[in-house]
Amino acid sequence: MKYRTERSYPLTVSFFFGAVCFFVLWFFQIPTSELIKDVLAATVNLGAISVGFLATALTLFYALAEKEIVKTLKHTKRPNQSKSVYDEILRYMVNAIVVALILTLFCIGGIFFAETQSKILFYVITSVWLFLLMYAALSLFRVISILASLLR
Repeated sequence: MKYRTERSYPLTVSFFFGAVCFFVLWFFQIPTSELIKDVLAATVNLGAISVGFLATALTLFYALAEKEIVKTLKHTKRPNQSKSVYDEILRYMVNAIVVALILTLFCIGGIFFAETQSKILFYVITSVWLFLLMYAALSLFRVISILASLLR
């Protein structure tokens, strides 16, 4: 995958996904769901597990600082970039942790507004939730795929 695509695809795909979901909800006038509280609560668990996994992976990555592969990553730079590949991987990991935390906090807050009678508020909450869920999933996928390629 090209560097520019690798860097931007989680946010770009998630933005379009959230926007399309909002317009689908709005256009088809999807009724508010009684299950939204349960879905948001399950997403809180998913987000918390993701944060724990990523924090553990980040800790292990720091622990491997003296290994040859990590030393190579620290000295390798992509063309036209000032930061090393190691720094980019760390940035991806921190980004995934932050997005998973934001998703978790949004879902905790969304539980309080889940039973709203306002359709537009329901559509906004649902679209933002789907945007954050997709962003967190793609950020997690990016980190896992990079770490898996390092282990090969």
